[in-house]
Amino acid sequence: MKHEGIKIDLSITNVDEQIEKLTRVRDLLLEINSLIESINEKC
Repeated sequence: MKHEGIKIDLSITNVDEQIEKLTRVRDLLLEINSLIESINEKC
């Protein structure tokens, strides 16, 4: 289990990469949210 924590720590060393991933996730969530809203309006 300790090794898993070390792996996670190492994967976060590249901050720019993490920010890029988070931005992509945020964009996806916004798209999903607007899809849900349009579905709700139709119903």
